[in-house]
Amino acid sequence: MEVIDALLRIRGEMATLLGYPDFADYRLEDHMAKTGQAAATFISELTEKTTPYWRRDFAQLVEHAETLGISQIAPWDVAFVAESLRRERFSIDDEALRPYFPLDRVLRGLFELVGRVYGITVEEVENAAVWDSAVRFYHVIGEDGTHLGSFYTDWLPRANKRQGAWMNDLATGGPRESGFAPHLGIIAGNLTPPKGARPSLLTHREVETIFHEFGHLLHHLTSRVEIAPMAGINVAWDFVELPSQLMENWAWEEEALPLFSGHFETGEPIPDVLFERMTEARQFMGGWYQMRQLSLGYTDLTLHRCFDPTSGADVLEYVEGLLANYTPGPEFARHHSTPSFT
Repeated sequence: MEVIDALLRIRGEMATLLGYPDFADYRLEDHMAKTGQAAATFISELTEKTTPYWRRDFAQLVEHAETLGISQIAPWDVAFVAESLRRERFSIDDEALRPYFPLDRVLRGLFELVGRVYGITVEEVENAAVWDSAVRFYHVIGEDGTHLGSFYTDWLPRANKRQGAWMNDLATGGPRESGFAPHLGIIAGNLTPPKGARPSLLTHREVETIFHEFGHLLHHLTSRVEIAPMAGINVAWDFVELPSQLMENWAWEEEALPLFSGHFETGEPIPDVLFERMTEARQFMGGWYQMRQLSLGYTDLTLHRCFDPTSGADVLEYVEGLLANYTPGPEFARHHSTPSFT
């Protein structure tokens, strides 16, 4: 508690010294929200719209918990009950989807999609110098013929490679006196590798990851900002995820699905019933999970805008009060993450 009070006090003092009413306004000035009040209004409006769905989801959890022998659901029961309900309602097997997402087909479809949407062309460069035989190299050409940039793809796991998926900007180009200097980047992951004669077959989650990281890559490669430290992905952290989230959503668009999917042996499309289950499962417990995110933002903003760390009030009890409208009951409000949230 003392550490939280000290953090809030010092942040408040810093904001005041710099001429801001509170730390939220200081922190958000160069972000999309601009002010703490704008962010608080946004959260309030979303909370109002989310509440009916949140209550619906919790009622479903309570009902399903009873079938599992849990008469009164507690915070530590939620993940278990939700997963049990998801499996019962949406019996989707990731392995059943893999044959419809061969890696090469996914990439061809992705490049076709960004060509249609953004008017750019992705061309593979043959015999490029690379650090592993699985690495590929591409040029990105703008609608006007400008070489916007190039990138490497490094999709498969190996012993000397880090985990996860990521995008990095290797060189930042942009407008120069001599013309346009191409950017350079890399997109990498640890996707399911090929096995014998079978190509690399992906889960839909892996497809979504490719689209997400490619959104970051496009943000970098299509930048026309003249000042390199402010170009591409060098933007405020609430905006940097926007291009990647937009691209990620294309992985769920039914009209786009035929571009990047098809059975690796027959070319047949994903059955309609399977796609419907995928979509329904994606929305499962959406109200519950969104309300949790809103509660974190609301708590953060209110602590930095309204709480007085010099008042002697118990900050943890204060947070419990804030969460009264964001949790089903006092037990849930008490189990908040404020002491451990970084």
